[in-house]
Amino acid sequence: MVFDTVNEIATHIATKYVLPVGVSGALVDTVSLQRIKVQNFTNVSIDPSGIQEKYQDIIVDFASADVIEDAFVWASTVATSGGTVFLDNGTTSRDKLQLGDLTVTTEGKSQINALRYLTGLSKDTPTKLREMAQSSLDNLSAEMSYFKSNG
Repeated sequence: MVFDTVNEIATHIATKYVLPVGVSGALVDTVSLQRIKVQNFTNVSIDPSGIQEKYQDIIVDFASADVIEDAFVWASTVATSGGTVFLDNGTTSRDKLQLGDLTVTTEGKSQINALRYLTGLSKDTPTKLREMAQSSLDNLSAEMSYFKSNG
């Protein structure tokens, strides 16, 4: 089994995409919700710590779509608000402005990297991932029988 637990799927998604902190922090919950979605569709109990292989890619695709969509929302919020800043009295860096005891910093390189990464993704990515997942989900119940005709 490749990713047979909710945590392993969440870890895979976190390493596959560059995500902002607010989105990556809720990753396990997002994956768990998508596991329940697949479970409800198939009417088969899917154990969060023993996900069968035939469900893994479907859950990964549905969860990835949600995560990327959440990241797009985060990025558009940052873009429309003109960016976000933290006020603290931490250590110095090139992303910091210090005036006496007051220090203003950006969210840090990981957040900036997430913004750069997201601008390179197509806005259709979540839709395409959901379509792939739904197609795979629909194909789970499809059974094919082959018969040899006499004649």
